[in-house]
Amino acid sequence: MSMHLKPHRSSLVLLLIITLSITAAIWFTGTPKPVAALHRNDLFAEGASAALVLCWYLLVLAARPRGRVTTLLGVGLGSLFVGMWTDALDELVTLPATTGWTDWLEPSASLLGLLTITAGIYLWHREQLALNHLLRTRESGVRDHFQLDGLVPMHRAAYFREQAVDLVAQQRRAGAPCALIAVDMVGFHAINARHGFDEGDRVLNRVGQLLALNLRPTDLVCRDAGDRFSVLLPATDQAMGEALAAELREAIEATPGYTAAGERLSLQVRTAVHMVPAGNDSASIVNAIAAMHRRSAATIRP
Repeated sequence: MSMHLKPHRSSLVLLLIITLSITAAIWFTGTPKPVAALHRNDLFAEGASAALVLCWYLLVLAARPRGRVTTLLGVGLGSLFVGMWTDALDELVTLPATTGWTDWLEPSASLLGLLTITAGIYLWHREQLALNHLLRTRESGVRDHFQLDGLVPMHRAAYFREQAVDLVAQQRRAGAPCALIAVDMVGFHAINARHGFDEGDRVLNRVGQLLALNLRPTDLVCRDAGDRFSVLLPATDQAMGEALAAELREAIEATPGYTAAGERLSLQVRTAVHMVPAGNDSASIVNAIAAMHRRSAATIRP
């Protein structure tokens, strides 16, 4: 588990500092209770509850990449742990009557934790819906088109173009613009050269999953070739396309991976956004998309 917690070291250190600071403040400003005055059942229940919440915190961080959902769940569980830990310390230490900061710290931290966990679970639910949509699309592709990429959880470029023709035509009839994002990995050949092609394949698979999780259900995505991905965004203008491209770039670069040997792999991508020009027939749409793929590659590659 320790290897999976490496991307979250700053969060772990912050929670440790907060916990130690609260513990030291309570211990040195209060008076330890004699053993005879301890309520053992309360102490055990509150201490065990805090320990379980801490376990949940570590398991969530170990199981998830960095991102908005992980941040909300981490802050929520960390705050809940702080509230429960403060409550458990009250069973061990008697504080002066003039010291009332623990009276508001415990309920405030617990309430903040519950609210933040709720928001994180809601966004996690949205994330799972997006993933389920991707899986349903993948199953449909297996049955009907046999156009799935053999490496990443998305369709091949040929199927992408086929579906893009219909989608762009629909958007044109509705008077809505379409944007295309080209996503190009930086230094991918160096990963293959240093760590081997199996490790490179795992990197591509992880990038494909991150793209799928951070796109809207209506968007089309494929691995266009090698380390390059293409995304078609219906009902999207240039400004929206630029914003979505920035979100995709941040999601990938903020989620480092680790090799089988435990070496950290920091990823970097470049993106280019182009508007799909108007076309009167399917052939012109296909030609326009293919031309933009070539233009995007020339734009984002050094």
